[in-house]
Amino acid sequence: MQCKAVLDPLRQVGVLTYRRLHTTGVPLRLGQSWSMRRNVEMEGMSDLQIFLPNGRMIHIELKGPKGCPSPEQGAWGRELAHYGHRWVVVRTVEELYAELRAHGVDHWSMPKSTLIK
Repeated sequence: MQCKAVLDPLRQVGVLTYRRLHTTGVPLRLGQSWSMRRNVEMEGMSDLQIFLPNGRMIHIELKGPKGCPSPEQGAWGRELAHYGHRWVVVRTVEELYAELRAHGVDHWSMPKSTLIK
């Protein structure tokens, strides 16, 4: 996934975004070495959270052209929808821009087609 292709244009126009990190594990020190402990509290959490004006928020799951959400990601999306949040899977930058335009964010020119890898 190329989050940079998504985040840079958004940040340039002042869209507040949060990219989740370390959702599959947290560092755990075991004696002289480090290991990753499974972080079940964050399994399935969206790749990006985009904060829009007037308290609106979109949760974005980034996938490649053939990628599908995991069962945990699908469950997370359903839970968000239950609470009235927007959760969407996008595979291209254009899909992301279309989603943002639907929410009134449309003040930048679109670059050439870029797949999210």
